[in-house]
Amino acid sequence: MNTQAELRTPLLDGVYGPYDIRALQAERLPGLAEEIREFLVDAASRESGTSSDLGPSLGVVELTIALHRVFNSPRDPLLFDRADQSHVHELLTGHRDATRPRAQTALSCADGIARALRLRGGADRHVVAVIDDEALTTGVTWEALNSIAATGDLPVVIVVNDRGGLSLTERGGLAERFLDLGENVLRRTPVVGRPLFGALHGVKRSLGEPAAPQGLFAHLGLTYTGPVDGHSVPDLEAALRRARDSGGPAIVHCVTHARTRTAEVTGADAGQEESWTSVFGEEMVKAGADRPEAVGVTAGTPRPAGLDPFAEVYPERVHDAGGAGQHAVTSAAGLAAGGLHPVVAVGASFLHRALGQVLDDVAGHRRGVTFVVDGADRAEGADGETRTEGAGPGPDGMSDLALPRLVPGLRIAVPRDGARLRAQLRRAIEIDDGPTAIHLPRGPVGPDIEAVAHDRGTDVLHRTADGPRDVLVVSVGAMAHVSLVAAGLLEARGVGVTVVDPGWVEPLDPRIAELALEHRLVVTVEEGGRAGGVGSGLAETLNDASARVRVLRLASGTAGSGLTGPGMAETVLSGLPT
Repeated sequence: MNTQAELRTPLLDGVYGPYDIRALQAERLPGLAEEIREFLVDAASRESGTSSDLGPSLGVVELTIALHRVFNSPRDPLLFDRADQSHVHELLTGHRDATRPRAQTALSCADGIARALRLRGGADRHVVAVIDDEALTTGVTWEALNSIAATGDLPVVIVVNDRGGLSLTERGGLAERFLDLGENVLRRTPVVGRPLFGALHGVKRSLGEPAAPQGLFAHLGLTYTGPVDGHSVPDLEAALRRARDSGGPAIVHCVTHARTRTAEVTGADAGQEESWTSVFGEEMVKAGADRPEAVGVTAGTPRPAGLDPFAEVYPERVHDAGGAGQHAVTSAAGLAAGGLHPVVAVGASFLHRALGQVLDDVAGHRRGVTFVVDGADRAEGADGETRTEGAGPGPDGMSDLALPRLVPGLRIAVPRDGARLRAQLRRAIEIDDGPTAIHLPRGPVGPDIEAVAHDRGTDVLHRTADGPRDVLVVSVGAMAHVSLVAAGLLEARGVGVTVVDPGWVEPLDPRIAELALEHRLVVTVEEGGRAGGVGSGLAETLNDASARVRVLRLASGTAGSGLTGPGMAETVLSGLPT
């Protein structure tokens, strides 16, 4: 298993699956945990970009070891609500690929798996769901808890990994009360106070411990134990065994923290390339100074979403809804109704799950809300999606533009460089008669690409001088560099090329359709998938106009599309009408 020749991990090298972990003597487990951390830190330090989820991965090492020693994985399914909690599990089991439905949905998935196992004769098997503190801010988590508890005897073990990760301005009412148990603050809570403290304090009567006053989890029929030291394998094993043997659904509350050794890796961040979210964060601070009505909204990811700089300068103008993306969107609609202009910074996957709120609460009332959508979270799992062991690969962002295009009245921009992002953000904040969205591309920000001309609202990036108008390339966002490389190669072979960047891709500038009619072939180049994207919209427009122009749609999410400069040039040459 060890691929780093200079790093010695003899215990880890002997682990090929859960059975090897269960076979290890207890006194060797601290050594295994240390080797896992050494491996993760060493692997991250060798990557060109530092993973933002390394710290949480280091924090769940002992928890993951204990889970595999108590439960019979994979016979007992393990679900991880966030990608950054599953890396150690993947390392120990070899399951590098996993399903990624959505973050904060592990309990709903566990409820369904447990019911399926019961119907198929597997009632003796347990389903384990590992969620973090942020999940306790979402409605779907509590809906799933209610469903699990309503049945009463589903063998579901819920592990709450309390990382103290709820940050910024809000932690959420009931979630905060639950988590503060680990900090001995719950008894001073003014809202639910001592009744809830009594309900949660200690191990419930069904586990054989002294009875505590009735409270929330007792009424739900869920047994509770904790808080447990999340870095003590013996304590974790004892708590997990009691939960496993409780005869019904149980909650284990463990307290972990990210080990400080992450600084050895994250200290290298200064040398990394500029990110789209960092450009957004810098410009958001400047916009906040000029426009006092601008406020920030996020759903538990202020730092990855780029709102941290704004929050440092204007802490009272940031609303963090925790993991509750749907609530964040409707709350933003309310902020707009109250005379402010909210800028909602979220990952693409968060916006997808809140599409109903975008449609009804924002667009339906023509609220001036701006969404800054990080497309990289869908491709890389940055916001941490649900992972179920032993399953196949998950979504890759191919619907990031297709779904928002369905929202009536939503104006969508995709920046090609940092300068365009800054300008589009300023323009979006000025719009107060409907919603806007800025879709951030994947990867680092490249150098600014200035237009050689402006044709109405469209930037012309390249135009063959005194030559034929053979190909119109409609470049979307960061695909501009690839498009310009391809244009140069095509021009060298006698093909006349015009490259344009509409900037705002929904609604598409009517001038694009007019330019298309002046060329023999139209090529659209965008991230994501072909279906429903910008190319689809342009093809529909030309079809409605009965234009006899072929549209060749290229997208980075389509396998074999050849989205390099030379590959794109060859594809275009083969598609030119004879």
